[in-house]
Amino acid sequence: MKLAIAALATAAACAKAAPPADPPAAPPSDAGVADAASADAVPRAWRGLRVETTEQASGKVVQAVELRAGGAAQLTMLPHIAPSSATAPPALLAAIDAWVANPPSLAPGTLDGAAYVARFTLDADRPLQAAFDAAHVPAPWLAIYQGASALINTPRAAVRCLAWDGTGDFAIDVWTQDYGVAPGPLSHTIVDGKAGTLAFAPDAQAAVKTTALTAAELAAIRAAMRAADLGAFTAVSGGAGEGSNLRTLQLTTAAGPCARTFTNQFPAGLDPVFQAIAPARARLPK
Repeated sequence: MKLAIAALATAAACAKAAPPADPPAAPPSDAGVADAASADAVPRAWRGLRVETTEQASGKVVQAVELRAGGAAQLTMLPHIAPSSATAPPALLAAIDAWVANPPSLAPGTLDGAAYVARFTLDADRPLQAAFDAAHVPAPWLAIYQGASALINTPRAAVRCLAWDGTGDFAIDVWTQDYGVAPGPLSHTIVDGKAGTLAFAPDAQAAVKTTALTAAELAAIRAAMRAADLGAFTAVSGGAGEGSNLRTLQLTTAAGPCARTFTNQFPAGLDPVFQAIAPARARLPK
């Protein structure tokens, strides 16, 4: 399913807070930059650019796009949506080249009152950092901001995960959210292999319920997760909205996190994992 640039709104809705509407085509002239390069430190070439939207109050990242000069890009939307990779189109790379070669001179401004902040972090010989009220991103920053967000509508691939041999500490995070006319609660289940516990929160504002796992239960979960080989699932979620539901599973080991997000339901190949979790899940306080 295609997602519009408003996928930012979908991602933030999962956290029960909607980000700003799409930035206006003609932003006000007084949109401010929080921190920009000075005229005598203008970057002329770049290696990478991070374009992100964060909540002003909490600093939580709602969406981040990591772009490399060669065109590779990685998209991340909130912790509970698996990252994916894409290729930036030549037009976007050309816009960044032009912006880097001659960045606009903007006086420092204020972000007071901004619910969401658009942040730009440039990796170059002379780095550049800037931040704007996400609802009022000025040109030419706006074109880059929109172009980076639009990558969610391009062909994407699941980020490669290193294979897990089943040993060592591990954690499993499961997020589920159903969508109707409005997003339902985002539930979160956590298996902590090191602590030997299972925790569950029905939504972000609810109290977390926890139970201890028996040695046999923990061994069964470990074996099922190892056998499932989460990294082998390569499909990328088509997104979520009215009529579709979010399902994410993330395995974290010493090798790092491996996450996959699915639309509507988890694949049957993950059933053994949830069957292994079920006994402890049933013991949680009601």
